[in-house]
Amino acid sequence: MYNEKFKGNLFHNYLIFWVIFHKTSRSIVQKISKISRIRYFF
Repeated sequence: MYNEKFKGNLFHNYLIFWVIFHKTSRSIVQKISKISRIRYFF
């Protein structure tokens, strides 16, 4: 019972981490693409 609960909690934490990481990585990629566009134009 405790082991199943622990696994579920771990999976839930992993999902939250993945969502946050995905959002931040996407914003970082957007910033990098903006910077590269600015460098390309100048």
